[in-house]
Amino acid sequence: MCLWTSPYARVKPTERAKSLGKLLGYILIILFIIMIFSFISSSYYSIGLFSLFLILTGWCAIREPECYNIEQLLCVVFFSGYLWVTTLVDLILYLVTYDSLNVFSLLTLFGGLIFFAAAVWFGKLLYDELRLNYQRPPEDPMMGGGMFGGGFGGLMGGPRSMPQGRPASEYQVNQQQGNIPPNNRGFQAFQGQGHSLA
Repeated sequence: MCLWTSPYARVKPTERAKSLGKLLGYILIILFIIMIFSFISSSYYSIGLFSLFLILTGWCAIREPECYNIEQLLCVVFFSGYLWVTTLVDLILYLVTYDSLNVFSLLTLFGGLIFFAAAVWFGKLLYDELRLNYQRPPEDPMMGGGMFGGGFGGLMGGPRSMPQGRPASEYQVNQQQGNIPPNNRGFQAFQGQGHSLA
């Protein structure tokens, strides 16, 4: 759900949100470096794999400067918080039981502790800014809530401006001529005969 979201999750950012988005992008770059350190240290693969998913989700959330994805930002906040807690536990265990000093392990743990907390903080600030100033971007029929930016919006129950399979001009002409009946009949109970399995 973090990579494929609904079309309603796309929000037009304010100027403050754009500056917070750039800052979050810099934090994601630093987290990418920490992810590389975690793989080099050969002790913290789980932090590296979860960081990869966090970086991918964060990149998808802020990759368009004119439109941010608010649902993916919430996933960034949750994953960063989870990674901060696990990194804190790993750091305590490393300091208590270390046999030899590994520089890449220390860089992974101390850097992760600082920058996962920064991702939580600035991701939450950006999420609140977008939530409080919600404004839908201009509609683009090819843009969906998907990871690659298109096609999945209609599959996930997104809004449709016209019935599928008809050109827009034909639909508008039929609607103006009255050939499409309005759907304002309200609730009607079932009029047929009921059946049971007994």
